[in-house]
Amino acid sequence: MSVPGSSQFGQHGGVGQPCTFDYPEARPDPLDPESIVLVTVTETNGSWRFTEIDPEMFSDDELDDLNRWLMRVGDEQEAFLEYRTTLAESHRRFRVGCFNDTRSTTFNWIDVSAGDAFWQISVQAAEMRAALQLIEPTVIDDRVVNTWNGLVVRSPAWLAIDPAAWTRQSSPPRQWMGFELRLLAHPAELEFDVVFTPKDGEGEPFSGTIACVESASGMEAGGGKFPAEPVNFPEWSQPGVTGPCGWTPSGKGQATITARATYRTALWVSGALDPMADYIWESPPVTYAVGELRAVNVND
Repeated sequence: MSVPGSSQFGQHGGVGQPCTFDYPEARPDPLDPESIVLVTVTETNGSWRFTEIDPEMFSDDELDDLNRWLMRVGDEQEAFLEYRTTLAESHRRFRVGCFNDTRSTTFNWIDVSAGDAFWQISVQAAEMRAALQLIEPTVIDDRVVNTWNGLVVRSPAWLAIDPAAWTRQSSPPRQWMGFELRLLAHPAELEFDVVFTPKDGEGEPFSGTIACVESASGMEAGGGKFPAEPVNFPEWSQPGVTGPCGWTPSGKGQATITARATYRTALWVSGALDPMADYIWESPPVTYAVGELRAVNVND
């Protein structure tokens, strides 16, 4: 594997770069047969050697922290990126040496950042992100749908998803050049795209996005859906957006609803965290018929 010039390894040595050092060499001396002098040697065909020492990149405590993060639920006020150290601040220590077929020496040691170009962590992160498989958000049928087999004119629908998708998730671990890598995802925002097409001009068409859950909103799951439907959610309302997670059809027709969840993501590298771009995933669209309820007098 080649060493990038920007790497700390490359600054100490690389292909075609000679290394110079003081090498202890015995010199015959009639007055002092055991005399040793330091001879400055430049190895034009030598090789640089880096030997890792004190390899305490991550401790059991940091692994426990990750496991607790993955198991924890609730407490949405907690900041996602609570960490001990950043990727750039995390280091591995190496002895620096130069050797050829007959002799070698050790200069000193260097601390190489986990963010060093040599490790190519960003390449691994891109591959892991492309392969990331989170639990897919799915739209959960509103109570109106369960009762009337569709949405009802002037009856607000509570928009929600399967709670299984609204949880902290992690990619499988990947071992890479002495590191353990994981992609962590934390659900942060939820919204719904609603497209309503009225039937025979009965009602106004609608196409828009309904905000539902914002970061640190404190909403919880309940009744097999997230977020849980409020106990005081109205049965009847004016058409249109009826507040967070709520929408009311204006007439008969057809409504298509798609959930869109946003996850805050970070790359976990042996105890350090590197923030990444948000991960956005849409649910499969669900289409409902919108009908109208009529009162019927059954007393006559």
